[in-house]
Amino acid sequence: MMELTLNDLKNIKHPTLILSGAKDKMMIPGILDSMHESLPNSRLEYIEGAGHAFNIEAPDETNELIWRFILENR
Repeated sequence: MMELTLNDLKNIKHPTLILSGAKDKMMIPGILDSMHESLPNSRLEYIEGAGHAFNIEAPDETNELIWRFILENR
């Protein structure tokens, strides 16, 4: 299995959605911002009030963000 580094992300040109819960305590601080900065065509969205299991805690908002991203990038 090939392991990617933050430096490798600059090579991904496709639109990329990065999602996280705003209260996620399991994520390394700053890593999502670094990923977003490294990915040239990315969008970073935080789901307010949700933690690490944001897709379970806020399924409607999660689905809305994903669906909107798909429609904007098809």
